[in-house]
Amino acid sequence: MSKLEKKSLPLWDRRHTFYHSCLSARHNLFNFGMEPKTKPHSDDADNRVVAGFINPRQKPKSRIRKRVIQVQHTKEGSLALQQEPKPKIIAAIPAYNEAKHIQEIVTKTLRYVDQVIVVDDGSVDGTGERATKAGADVVYHKQNRGYGGALKSCLEKGRAQDADVLVLLDADGQHLPEEIPLVVQPVIDGRADIVIGSRFLNNHNNVPRYRKFGINVITWLFNAGSPVKVTDAQSGFRAYSKKALDMLLPLQEEGMSISMEIIIKARKLGLRLYEVPITCLYIEGSSTLNPVVHGLSVAMATVVQRVKFMGISGNGAESASYGQFRSQDIYNRVKDDMASS
Repeated sequence: MSKLEKKSLPLWDRRHTFYHSCLSARHNLFNFGMEPKTKPHSDDADNRVVAGFINPRQKPKSRIRKRVIQVQHTKEGSLALQQEPKPKIIAAIPAYNEAKHIQEIVTKTLRYVDQVIVVDDGSVDGTGERATKAGADVVYHKQNRGYGGALKSCLEKGRAQDADVLVLLDADGQHLPEEIPLVVQPVIDGRADIVIGSRFLNNHNNVPRYRKFGINVITWLFNAGSPVKVTDAQSGFRAYSKKALDMLLPLQEEGMSISMEIIIKARKLGLRLYEVPITCLYIEGSSTLNPVVHGLSVAMATVVQRVKFMGISGNGAESASYGQFRSQDIYNRVKDDMASS
């Protein structure tokens, strides 16, 4: 309608026209840039228009968009959507004629690890068959190679199985599988490369005095002249990180002195040693070796190994000592976690 036509209208009609013009202008002002409101998402109704308007400042509620964003973040490696992988923990048990205990040990150990490896070192009493029945993966030696040979097979098999943590314990029941979490925790936390379960930190053991004397002599030979000191150099309850397995292998010793070769080599290579207190239930007759002969042979091997690695430098001194002093903290924390679970 032109201005001339509006002026020719009666006063009431001109006011009425002006009123509707104002309403139209207000409507256009408040709905500028608005989009038609759509129904909630469904597979066949993405673009249907219904009455009403939505505010473009509101966040979109489209499920499709959320799904696309989530897939995009996953492809880009968003830490918020990715969980830290659980470490693969494997237990390895060297065994020789331990049919009496092996099945129970394997069954209990499987509660705390992802896999159990048993190295049957030429047993003639069905040790390997009982271990298999309990759920272990068994490695058979055609003939007895001794503790060192069995232990090397344990370490090699653990590395071949790509273990993040390999924990070793005896097959005769001296070590408690319930304490595996205590031994492996420093490796999982990144505090240590090798963890030694010490029988003498808290003196939770019934080791005979003559054996304790021999162990103390061997431990002294390891500690003498070094800032890296341990309390139990002969413990068979140990945990190894993937890094430790790669650096330690291959090993040479075949007898009981392999325990000393490992920690002497580890110290010289700069691997971090750690000790935690464990319980030891000494079983009389579990060892077939004469304790005097055994002690002397290990002591001599310790001296030889120290001379052998004398020229190799390492930087593990501070870490090893620190581990020994802090071991009680790990023990208490893991004990509390086990009690609460």
